Amino acid sequence: MKITTKLFNFRLVVIAALFFIFILPVNFVHAQETYPPLPESLTEGFENGDAGKISAFFRETLSVELLNHSGVFSKPQAEKLFQDFFLKNKVDSFKVLRTGNTGSAENVFTIGEMVSGLIHFRVYLVRSNENGKYLIHLLSITKI
Repeated sequence: MKITTKLFNFRLVVIAALFFIFILPVNFVHAQETYPPLPESLTEGFENGDAGKISAFFRETLSVELLNHSGVFSKPQAEKLFQDFFLKNKVDSFKVLRTGNTGSAENVFTIGEMVSGLIHFRVYLVRSNENGKYLIHLLSITKI
């Protein structure tokens, strides 16, 4: 009886070890979510200060926080705000710092940093999946 119990316990330990070595890591890797990166043309829009390229990814209405402008704007209104912003703030560089999930599988956030002269800006945007295309519904640019 003691040998059977020891053999049973040994088998349990071996099965548990195999589970933790082989099965759990595979499930963990699959459980990690991947987020769609910013499309290249959107990244180029920020790098070049091109409001037209950026606005191509706007929803019909979006929430905007841009220095002293804040509110919900139509796509053309928001594009005009960003055109004016980029005329006054020539972009020297832009880089994505982080992309992640906002808590909803349909929404992805991106945090970036944009430099114009000696001024550093934090860029925060939230994109939502609309018919397979991630469109911006919140865009915030603030001085750091």
